Amino acid sequence: METVNQSRRGFLKFGTTALVGTAVLLTIKPSKVFAAGDQVIGDIDNNHGHKFEMAFSELISNGKTTYNIQGASKHPHSIDITDEMIAALQSGSNVEIESSEGFGHTHTVTLQLQ
Repeated sequence: METVNQSRRGFLKFGTTALVGTAVLLTIKPSKVFAAGDQVIGDIDNNHGHKFEMAFSELISNGKTTYNIQGASKHPHSIDITDEMIAALQSGSNVEIESSEGFGHTHTVTLQLQ
């Protein structure tokens, strides 16, 4: 019959092995690597001077926030970018966002990582 100390040692050994195994699985999971120059470009429908372009690294460091897309237009619009949208861009998906209303209209902005 196994003693309490042997069972405890076996449990600790198993727990440590499981923890190390988990850490290894997490660290070897492949993820997309981005170059320092990767840009997020906004394709803006019915555009008349609005613009969104930002380094992806800056977008990641800023996280969830609101961005002005006025560009050369005479009136402003903004878009809200969420952490989920950043994750979608990171996975290679395009993201569609409806801008704020300005001068009686909005714009659909499609963000793409380039």
